[in-house]
Amino acid sequence: MMRTKFFKGFLIFSLMLQLFINVFANPVAQAASLDIRDNYTISTVAGTGVAGNGEKGLDLYMAGPQGIALDSAGNIYFAEFSSHRVRKLAPNGQVTTVAGNSIPGSDGMGGAATAGQLYSPRGIVLLGHKLYIADQGSNTIKMVDLDTGILTKIAGTGTAGFADGPAANAQFNSPYAIDADTNGNLYIADYSNYRIRKIDKNGNVTTVAGNGTQPAQGTADWVPNNIDALSAKLLSPVSIKIDKVGNIYFGTNANLLQKVDASGKIWNVIGNGSLGDPNNGATAASVAFAPPMGLDIKPGTNEIYITTTFSRKIYRLDAAGKINTVVGRELIHPSIRTMDLRRPGT
Repeated sequence: MMRTKFFKGFLIFSLMLQLFINVFANPVAQAASLDIRDNYTISTVAGTGVAGNGEKGLDLYMAGPQGIALDSAGNIYFAEFSSHRVRKLAPNGQVTTVAGNSIPGSDGMGGAATAGQLYSPRGIVLLGHKLYIADQGSNTIKMVDLDTGILTKIAGTGTAGFADGPAANAQFNSPYAIDADTNGNLYIADYSNYRIRKIDKNGNVTTVAGNGTQPAQGTADWVPNNIDALSAKLLSPVSIKIDKVGNIYFGTNANLLQKVDASGKIWNVIGNGSLGDPNNGATAASVAFAPPMGLDIKPGTNEIYITTTFSRKIYRLDAAGKINTVVGRELIHPSIRTMDLRRPGT
């Protein structure tokens, strides 16, 4: 039941997050109010809340919506985890399948994307006319060429494990989220390897954060800060975003938002490691938080927006390191404070 609620909620959170970023980038809207809860409304653009298929966005029965990406033409791409597909919502409200035939697997590489197989896709990122997919169930990174409609596997053998090196020989273990920097390098939150991985433009896979072991709660390892990122212990990274200067932001199941800078050091950005719902205006690095499931960065100001499924909120981190709620009013039932957060949605 919790997994179903998580799946249904994640795309809605992600859609809201991207829509808010677009609104905040508008200087007229910014001047109108500093508290968006009193001045903006949230609208559903796709989905009825029940898993399935459909053609019009508001008639669509979604099946585990996950990662989201927008193009310059106003198309919204989103991964459907449970139906093993990536879909597109066009500005006219029409929904089409971009990749996946609803059968989980990796057959059909090199052919038509809609005839090929995905396996529980989660994160997606759009680079020009290429859509990259963190295909969790197949332990691979796949790509759809939107010009040709061809689906290919660009990294990972398909066997769960850990191996850096040439992309075809590399191994991932439940790749959960994906983003790209301004140079076209891809970054992956490799959930069950407890690492952040990079695929460079030459097709080489390297590790940029995490030593592959889980931290023990209550120890200094739980909240790594100001140390070499490759020495840090990470608890299952679940989200990732790269800013315009190459800082790598990612959320983990240790209730933290962390950053790897250009020197390769890891820094704690939000959270003290405890699960909770911070007060408005609190210093971000000292608050009890929740696993950051979605991230985006506002152009121009570098404010970070974060979705947290467990607290059912969207937060804004400002340039002064203060955190405020922008969507959502109530924390989920206090019983979540004692839940095992190593496997979100279970």
